[in-house]
Amino acid sequence: MSVYPQFDKSAFLNGSYIRRIDKPWGYELHWTPNNKPYMGKLIHVNAGARLSLQTHDKKQESWFIISGRGKVIWENAKGELIETELELNKGYSCALGQRHRLAGIT
Repeated sequence: MSVYPQFDKSAFLNGSYIRRIDKPWGYELHWTPNNKPYMGKLIHVNAGARLSLQTHDKKQESWFIISGRGKVIWENAKGELIETELELNKGYSCALGQRHRLAGIT
């Protein structure tokens, strides 16, 4: 008896996927199709632009700056919104229910 689950091999994907979505603040590059239970995307935030203030009850977000300068405005444990400039090549994550928004500096 096999200890491995049976997979539907007809659902296996061997191709690439990319979709660009233009936004008022820049753009997103999605590398996972919309019908997946997760999302992978790269976002480009124009200098001086910012995303809307957001909160999520079913997903956590993580960010990683690969070029330029950006910041996150996010809620601290006291409920205050604080700004943190994101450092290159370091990861940042917010918790479920934590208010946050990203902003481009350069």
